[in-house]
Amino acid sequence: MEPGPITLDGLRRLPAPEAAALMGLAGLGLPATNAHLAQALLRVRAHPEAEAWAANPRRVQTVLERLRERGLAAERRGYWHCREACLESAARLAQARGLLGPLFRGVAPGAGTIPDGAMRSRAELRIALVEGRPGSWLPLRERFREAFAEALAGRDPLALVCGGPFEPAWFEALGPEARALGAQALLTDHVLQGRRDLGWMAWMEARAAVPGPGPLAPALIAFLVLQGRLDAARAWMGAQPEAARRHAGWPALEGLAALAAGEPAEAAARYQEALDRSSGPLPPLHAPFHILALLGSRRAQAPALARRQAEAAARTGPLGALLLRLCTVLDGAPGPVLGTPPPAGLGPLAQALAACAAHLGGEPVPPAFLTAARQACEGLPLAWPATDLEELERRQGDAPPRPRPLLDLAPAEAPWERALRAIARLGDSLDFPTGRPQAGAGRPK
Repeated sequence: MEPGPITLDGLRRLPAPEAAALMGLAGLGLPATNAHLAQALLRVRAHPEAEAWAANPRRVQTVLERLRERGLAAERRGYWHCREACLESAARLAQARGLLGPLFRGVAPGAGTIPDGAMRSRAELRIALVEGRPGSWLPLRERFREAFAEALAGRDPLALVCGGPFEPAWFEALGPEARALGAQALLTDHVLQGRRDLGWMAWMEARAAVPGPGPLAPALIAFLVLQGRLDAARAWMGAQPEAARRHAGWPALEGLAALAAGEPAEAAARYQEALDRSSGPLPPLHAPFHILALLGSRRAQAPALARRQAEAAARTGPLGALLLRLCTVLDGAPGPVLGTPPPAGLGPLAQALAACAAHLGGEPVPPAFLTAARQACEGLPLAWPATDLEELERRQGDAPPRPRPLLDLAPAEAPWERALRAIARLGDSLDFPTGRPQAGAGRPK
């Protein structure tokens, strides 16, 4: 089992030879033999023993085997690489010692290394990011996302490089654009993927304390909305200059805030404005909330549009499949959302939405599922959905209902009411003859 993320401080406590070997593996950006690693470490003078390692690679092999025992390095057919738990911290340590760029640029693919497109692309993105070259890292990010979409499973490549684990001092040394987009990538990682990093949560809380203009504002506004702190989010929105409001993504933030305030029709309108301003889709963070806004807007074409988006999202994971099921529930289709037993493998946001979807369909939510869903939201910027779950517990205990944006997205219906509504629509697609018979039509004989 792979250990949890190793921090920079954790790597600094390793014996110097082991830290040097990890820096070398992270910097190369390709799986390498012990001999190739030894030569690379000698070339950049990473450790006093590097010359002895290059002369006798069996010595560095011993170091690598100790790292494997610690769960920090792995080997396949004689080629070594960093484990995910320490990859980014090892690269940051190499950067701090001025070795990251020389190691990356000094690698000779094919000579003691094997191809690994994802590893090399990630290393290239990391170098461009820390060197502050947006003209390079922005295209690299998109190419990485397109080439390795299946392996990323919806994650932003920036979340790989900026997280695992989050290191405040390292992150704050990035350029303003890198920090802004990195914060948004990590927010998406927490909300949609359920990946917890309490250090990042604390950093965001500290930055959100005092409203003000700046490139981090969009991520902080979305963070506050998802935490259910609408007054604080509005204070941040009011502190932004007119130039920020003209940005293509600004209406999406307004849409998210409107949905959290229980105004799905307004949210759907703001999300549509964001789409009209942009040539592409909404950011992944906003996509599920746009579907929810459409479903709650009660506009004529909104359910069909929500279904099309949910059908596309359902091909990418459980959250999309759950949103599609919500579409069918609100359309009057019979059948449970949760079933017996409830589905397993849902992320925290999907669990919360599953409970709300079941409620909207008139299906009782097992108390154990509600408790597990609330606990899954802890330590994540999901206090808004978690509060809806708390209210659902109250309602199932026969307490008087209090308004909540997700639970009241549409009028709750009993199963028989949904079935009756579905039956009433069966004739909608039938073409019954009306009016006069067409010219030339004969009388029945």
